[in-house]
Amino acid sequence: MLRLGMRLPLLSVFLSAILVSACSGTSGFTPASGSQSSFSLAPSSIDLTPDSPTDTFNGQGDTAGVSYTANASPACATSTGSIVVGGNGVAEPDVAGSPLIFTVAAVGGSPPATCAITVSGSDSSSAMVTVNYSDNPVIDVPDATHTSGVVHLMAGSAPTALSFTSLVPQNFTVSGFVGNVTASTTCKSSKSGVTVSLGQNDTFTVIPFGQGTISNTCTIALADQSKNSATVSVALSIGAMAKLTAVPRNVQFGCAGSSAPYNCQTLSAVAVAESGTQTYTIVTRPTLSGTCAKAFYGPLTMTTNGTTFVQSVSGSAVTLTFAGLLTTKSLNCSQIVITDGNSPAQRASIAVNSQIGATPGGLAVATPPPCTGTDARVADPTAPHGMYVWNPYEVQGGEYEADMEQYVIGKDASGKPKDPNICGVSLLVEWAEVEKTKGTFNWTKVISQAMPYFNAGLSVNLLFVDASETGTSNTATPSWVTDPSGDNVGVVQCNDQVPAPDFMDSTYEADWEALISAAVTEFTVPGNAPINAQIGYLRFGIGAGTEAYAAHMTGSSEAALACLALWKGTPANGGANWTYDNWVAHTRRIINYIGTLNTSGKQVMAAMNEIPDYPNTIYDYANTEAEVAANNGIGFGTENLGIGDIADVNGKAPQPCNPQIYNASLYWCEPFVRHVGRVPFEFQPIEAVANQSAGYDIDFTNLLQYALINNTQIFELYPEDWLEADMPTQLFPGYGADAKTWKAAMTNTSAIVGGQQQ
Repeated sequence: MLRLGMRLPLLSVFLSAILVSACSGTSGFTPASGSQSSFSLAPSSIDLTPDSPTDTFNGQGDTAGVSYTANASPACATSTGSIVVGGNGVAEPDVAGSPLIFTVAAVGGSPPATCAITVSGSDSSSAMVTVNYSDNPVIDVPDATHTSGVVHLMAGSAPTALSFTSLVPQNFTVSGFVGNVTASTTCKSSKSGVTVSLGQNDTFTVIPFGQGTISNTCTIALADQSKNSATVSVALSIGAMAKLTAVPRNVQFGCAGSSAPYNCQTLSAVAVAESGTQTYTIVTRPTLSGTCAKAFYGPLTMTTNGTTFVQSVSGSAVTLTFAGLLTTKSLNCSQIVITDGNSPAQRASIAVNSQIGATPGGLAVATPPPCTGTDARVADPTAPHGMYVWNPYEVQGGEYEADMEQYVIGKDASGKPKDPNICGVSLLVEWAEVEKTKGTFNWTKVISQAMPYFNAGLSVNLLFVDASETGTSNTATPSWVTDPSGDNVGVVQCNDQVPAPDFMDSTYEADWEALISAAVTEFTVPGNAPINAQIGYLRFGIGAGTEAYAAHMTGSSEAALACLALWKGTPANGGANWTYDNWVAHTRRIINYIGTLNTSGKQVMAAMNEIPDYPNTIYDYANTEAEVAANNGIGFGTENLGIGDIADVNGKAPQPCNPQIYNASLYWCEPFVRHVGRVPFEFQPIEAVANQSAGYDIDFTNLLQYALINNTQIFELYPEDWLEADMPTQLFPGYGADAKTWKAAMTNTSAIVGGQQQ
């Protein structure tokens, strides 16, 4: 292991400067005036991790021609690792029209958990940014990535060249040195160059620095105690970036309504500009100090016309009003941060007055958009959206259906919806019920179960099950599929699980595709079934239980491993020659087949799961499935919302999921981040919150909010949760105190995803 032979110099730091203040209650706050706050840094805090060890921050309110010097505090350098800022201690002139931008990096085995970097101007201005480092970060999605490859250098070898065309750092490794290795740099200009730091595994991090257009050459000299040496030549040819601006840099919200949810917008618009076509996005990272991005119920949004609400806007210059819903008429945040999403990213900080101002002229109270039609507040506005009751005829043997009809759906004595938050029902349809004989379909039971919801004017979603997921027997797959005298598809029987058909068998796939085709024809062609005008979406299983796995064989338990081994075996030994690649091929065939069908404009959905034996990460299968689905216009989601305490992390307020966190319960996260806005996302809780017999402990309000901030627009909620909120006497007395809270959470959620019009 190499050790850095030189300690970073101890630098004096001015720690009293802060980012933009919240301006709470100050009489001098005039959001419409366009006045700008003093010099500051954006963002106010940076979070580094082993997966994202570098990032940038930039100046706001800086002055062209002034020289700015970045200095890391003494706490940034420790014997086990450091937080390093490019150009530490070097005065860099601010270039007109270009951003004042600095790069930071975490190096070494264990950098400090937090430290401060201060930027001081030659005009006596000063501001500070806090840098945090964690091996186990909270859920956090960076707004840009700043990693690069590694160049290998052998001791005593010929000089190796590094070339920089952007401010993104680069790494190189060395070997063959003895003991401590020192690194020194020489450049022709003191205003630009590179900062070199030794990290782990014999790796040096090289951070370029300078402002505006940078053209310079440097040399990195390496030496050890045995006089081994090497040099690396560095060429800097970095074009000037266009500056991101936001005017004004302070705003105040006003809200409409006398009861929650309150509809809020900024009193003044903000002009955001940067040369070239950019994608301006609200930074959502939860650890950002004082961020308003997640202070609202559901995502904070931007609007350019007052009616369309988005989190990203493309263009060169745009004028934005920020909008969101609040559940209380107070705002506990101090800034909104906008990024251009480039690498390296620029951000613009907009200070927010935490006091709510006067209601903006013309701002209406918050009312839910219709359950059907366009909904500007969700990620895929023209796709299905809303909250639905999941499978009331099957949950607990159907005992809740009569109560659903009495207390939740339909109209009350005055003609108003009993619960305007419910948009419809999601019914499970077992294959064996509708195709008892091959090629003969009977939809009577499906239509009969749908009619109470159809008559109440609600949407009906149909979830087709090709094989049972739980229980002791497979009631969903028709017997003729696996019968030796029928289609003779093989069966795999894991201990304590339902016997499952070989989903990958070509005969099985053909039989299932025939059912899919018949269902699409019956329930999407206008006039075929009496409920078709109110069909919301269809979902077809790729594996057991309308989901996308063959059996419960993921994880390290003895039962899961034994089940996986059985599936991998040959049919002669009770297996199905299961492999990851075979399952992916099966998934592609089913989804692509659905994509060939004419669904008459009706949405099709698919469930996703974690699949074992993935080649790289837990996201492999979900990413593959989501890509195929999105390319076919098929939405997707998952049925495990709340598992692993993901919806309520350590009792904290919900935050966006982080695809960099290794957590098996987050297999859906990266697909949700990648495909937002392309197709609708759906979530179903792992269990009814009101009936926690399975041992889960889920906060219902957090559950809905967590899904919302991850751009979910379809909720399939258990009948127990609807009844707990709507019945005059509580279904589960122990949850009686939560009924009003749950009802409020549903009401707030419907203001985003839709409800019945009264």
